[in-house]
Parts: sequence; structure tokens; C-alpha cells
Amino acid sequence: MEVFKTDVKSKNEFEVLKNLITVYSCYKTMTGQKSKMLRSKLVTLLSIYIKYGYNSESKDYACNLLELKKTNLNCLNSELREGGFLIKSNMNTRDSYLNSELETLSNYYKDKNSERTLFLFNLYIDEAA
Repeated sequence: MEVFKTDVKSKNEFEVLKNLITVYSCYKTMTGQKSKMLRSKLVTLLSIYIKYGYNSESKDYACNLLELKKTNLNCLNSELREGGFLIKSNMNTRDSYLNSELETLSNYYKDKNSERTLFLFNLYIDEAA
């Protein structure tokens, strides 16, 4: 098996997170799980939630960064829930959390023992598909 590797360097942690979410969105689209890639605002919003968690402070930060009103942010969050990127809490219907794949990516990214985040695709032709 050959592995194609390229380094993506950035001094901006937030830019790295947005690139990671974009690659994740690409994966979801390539596998047919989603019909289209996430829009830029949704990528940025998920990046905020990965970095700071889903809480009132991160929502306020998102409103300031994206220049949104709370009602517009609620619409974006609803769109992320409909897409399966955010999951509504069973205990508190006003709360949400990242889906399990994004939570795994978040934990992997935040692991301070890792200097790099790897994202691999196994591309092949499936005649049965």
C-alpha cells in the first residue's frame, strides 16, 4: 500500500481546525453520507465547537466572529443537527453535542502528546457498489 503524504502548515490553530472540518465534510460527501460539502459558516461554527465546546460562551464568540444574531446562530445549529453533525441532548433539549466522529476528531486534535493530526482515506473501486 502506498501512502501519499503532504504537510499542511499553519500558524493559526483555528485555520487548522477549519481545514480538518473541511476534510471531514469532504469524506462525508465522498462516501455518499451527505449530498454536499458544508458551507464556510458551518465549517467555522463547527471549528469553534471543537475548540471551545458547545456552550453559551462559544455561541457568543461565534455570533461575534460570524457577525450573526442569536436567531441566525440557532438556524445554523439547527442545520448542523439536521445534517447529523450536532446531536441534541436527551437530558436538556436546549443543549447539543458533537456527533461521535467529530468528538473523536476533537479529542484526537486536542491530544497534547500529538504534534500532528493525520487524516487518511482508503480509496478503492468497489465493483459491488
